[in-house]
Amino acid sequence: MSTLLLPAISAEWIKRRRTFSHWMVIAGGFFIPSIICIVFLCYPDRYQSLQQSGHFWEHLIRKAWNMFSFFFLPMGVVLAVSLITQLEFRSVTWKQLQATPASYPTIFFSKLIVLLLMLLQLFLLLNFGLLIAAFLPPLFYTDLSFPWYPFPVQYLVATNLHYYLFCIPLLLLQYLISLQSRNFLIPIGTGLALVVFGMFVLSWRYAYLIPPAYTALYYIRSGQEQGLLKNLYLFSWIYSIIFLCSGYLLFVWKKDKS
Repeated sequence: MSTLLLPAISAEWIKRRRTFSHWMVIAGGFFIPSIICIVFLCYPDRYQSLQQSGHFWEHLIRKAWNMFSFFFLPMGVVLAVSLITQLEFRSVTWKQLQATPASYPTIFFSKLIVLLLMLLQLFLLLNFGLLIAAFLPPLFYTDLSFPWYPFPVQYLVATNLHYYLFCIPLLLLQYLISLQSRNFLIPIGTGLALVVFGMFVLSWRYAYLIPPAYTALYYIRSGQEQGLLKNLYLFSWIYSIIFLCSGYLLFVWKKDKS
């Protein structure tokens, strides 16, 4: 498996360009920063008030995740995973893939690793877009100063790591569902229904039991309820292990993969 895993990952990374998910990741990464940038350009006083707050970068990062974590991020995960996984079904290439020297574990984990890399790419583009949104308004308004404030690297990295971690259970669950159905609408519909359900249970005491709600729940409760956050971390790992093992076993044991 190890000798074929890297070529398999490379092949899957190239194949992703045949799906809309490739462009969706790029558009999704720059979507929220673009909105923030447009708001700053149309209302420069908001940019100025953010500078006067004394925590420019922290407030800018939190503003971005306020819009991103509730719906766009979980919805993007559902769509991207479904599009990547359904590629073999739509192209009728499962039998060709099985005819290669790559084993089932190699096929399963190469696709999964590409999905995780795409999620990482989304986060990197989001952060790069925020830098553009922060430095662009002063180029248009001379009365605005550039944000030459100490950059909170530790805060930025910690924030991204938490959201990345809380995306993984949903990604693995969607991967499991998508591998089991030839019909593209079934995993998409199921995933989006779970995301919407997750939005409705945010105020529930046991909302940490619903993986699609994790990113929004972390945004709302971070720094407030340490007990709930501990449950988020714990169940995130538990669900990730369960969905990973279940998805792998169902994929290997599935008789008809075409």
